[in-house]
Amino acid sequence: MAEHGHSHDHGHSHDIDDSLQFFTINIQWFELIFSIIGLILNLFHLLILTRKSMMTSSVNSIMIGIAICDFLSMLNIIRTVYMPINPMGTECTPPPSLSRMNFDWFLTSFQNGLRRCSSWLAVLIALVRYLVIIKIVNTKISSSRFGCFLTLLSFLISLFFSVLFFSQFHFDVISSWHQLSTCPGYTDNWTVPVYGQLCNQLFEVGEGLFHRIQLIVEGVIGKIIPCIMLPILTGLLISKLKSSEQKTTDVSVVFRHSRTTHKDRITSIVIFIAITYLITEFPLGIVYIVDAMWHNNGSVGRIIKNVEILCNTIFTANASLHCIICFSMSTAYRRTVAELFSIFPYLKQHQKTTNSMVSRNTQH
Repeated sequence: MAEHGHSHDHGHSHDIDDSLQFFTINIQWFELIFSIIGLILNLFHLLILTRKSMMTSSVNSIMIGIAICDFLSMLNIIRTVYMPINPMGTECTPPPSLSRMNFDWFLTSFQNGLRRCSSWLAVLIALVRYLVIIKIVNTKISSSRFGCFLTLLSFLISLFFSVLFFSQFHFDVISSWHQLSTCPGYTDNWTVPVYGQLCNQLFEVGEGLFHRIQLIVEGVIGKIIPCIMLPILTGLLISKLKSSEQKTTDVSVVFRHSRTTHKDRITSIVIFIAITYLITEFPLGIVYIVDAMWHNNGSVGRIIKNVEILCNTIFTANASLHCIICFSMSTAYRRTVAELFSIFPYLKQHQKTTNSMVSRNTQH
């Protein structure tokens, strides 16, 4: 009976592993599709945001930073699919060199920093927008130059954490690769070193204490804190906008409605960004903490890996929508698109009609 029970548990575990592998393969396929679509859309997004007519506020400058982070992150995802790396090599293909292994790990660490920086910039958008509305700080905070400064500062701080992430591991020779005699162009006695990723000694002290600390810090600072701040700032932003709308005493009702609608659209974009980061980054923050607590548990590790892949796929899909959301909600964005491609003439006509209505109502 005991053997039968053990066999049943082993079979059940095998079924779970097969299901997880099937899930991983399919979800990574979706991530690739979203990355290709997102790469094209974010390139277009950057083309619009960097136009002179759009470089008018700190919010737009920070959105450029987010778009750059998303673009480079998606580019690396596509690279890993079309330029895969097999550390052990194949029967006839030698394993990658040490420089290739280090470069691949560098790009992985760099992408880790881009994700972290992107979430921080999402918080800064909401914070800057709120500070501009309550008008308790210098007007320079709303300038595009200040937005560029915040973006650069966030990137540099995130880069520091990425250096720590990169320094956790190193590559060393773990075996040798030998070409099979049946391979085309077989050369006798041709051997190539096989490099494996090993944890640095510092991070192995105390059963990986420093590695666990790094995971917790990454989860809290890089994921959870931004996800807590985003809904708070967004709630304050909505509250302030509603308060400002009630206190507005403009003579022209049409002008007041136009101005309020413009503010609401900007707020809607900020809210959308906040929700997308909450959906993808908060679960990852929890996953990092769980990984730190049960770091050597193989079953938990497999589940964590699949949750990470799922969150990354959702993140990639959401990042692909920023361009579409901005186009649907921002009149200035649509106007810039029209000016760039000299299409959609009805936008210009609609804008002239709106300006004419506002002008007539203001004169009365």
